[in-house]
Amino acid sequence: MRFFVRGVATLAVTAAALTAAGCGDEGGGGGSADAIDVAFVYAQRGDAFQEAMACGAAQKAKELGVNLEVQAPARFAPQLQIQVLNGVAARQPDALIIAPQDSKALYAPTKAIADAGAKIVDIDEAFVNQDIVDSLVLADNAGGGRDGADYMAELIGEEGKVLPIDLLPGLPGVNARAEGFIDGMAAFSGIEVLPTQYDRLDPTKAASIVKATLADHPDLKGIYTTTGFGAEGAVTALKELGKIGDVKIVTFDTLPPAVASLEKGEVQAAISQRGIEEGGIALEQAVAAVNGEPVQKEFHIEPVLITEDGMNEPSTRKWTYEEQMRECG
Repeated sequence: MRFFVRGVATLAVTAAALTAAGCGDEGGGGGSADAIDVAFVYAQRGDAFQEAMACGAAQKAKELGVNLEVQAPARFAPQLQIQVLNGVAARQPDALIIAPQDSKALYAPTKAIADAGAKIVDIDEAFVNQDIVDSLVLADNAGGGRDGADYMAELIGEEGKVLPIDLLPGLPGVNARAEGFIDGMAAFSGIEVLPTQYDRLDPTKAASIVKATLADHPDLKGIYTTTGFGAEGAVTALKELGKIGDVKIVTFDTLPPAVASLEKGEVQAAISQRGIEEGGIALEQAVAAVNGEPVQKEFHIEPVLITEDGMNEPSTRKWTYEEQMRECG
């Protein structure tokens, strides 16, 4: 079993400190009519990590007596998230927690909410311009990528070709996962890192990328994906080509399909974010900002690397997104 935790910042809350609370796509904390109103707009419904963050925020909202409304678009399309934000603006919350799909496109509608007086907590993906942000809550994406590189190098005997598959350019938080992986691979002279390709959170696109890469590089040894959707596509492609196990997969995110693939030996390692903690910290910082109390400008929360042989260890499996969501009941 391998269990990596990269220490970066002192956390304001821990999972154990959060009290149980339910959460869903809409609704949240148990505040009162005169309580602080917080809106949480996450990136996409059905994404287990995003929903784990919302769960953590709902738990903390219940603990603090905050009114929390949680919303998200049905799919990954910035215009849909902008529509959600426009609805939030009409309600004039005291604070907004936002996981922006696009670090540039979502800036203007978020700024409009800030200009109306709301405090802003940026979570999971960083706006390029942070001037409206009171607190930024992120996983240590680059550190997780370096851990992924170390484990991939071990898997392939420190030699051969590896392919990074990222979401899309212009997302500093997610892109840092690929950058950390590439930086980590620089320590291994026998490994060639192929140019990064992009799947736009589409498993079908990821599968096509893997098939095309193997056609050009039949000696490919490893695939690293910055999201679980990329891993899902990579597994599909390797199955069709009869390459499962021959080409190793390390992925960022422990979405349920990636966890199932870990259990089957189709994926060799997954890097899990602490969504429950991130959501709780974000809610806590939003409340502090509204109350005029000190806030921490930036959090980088250490991820956990889980390998196929450590999947059933309680100390590691608890960090998969499905297990984190169980805390919501």
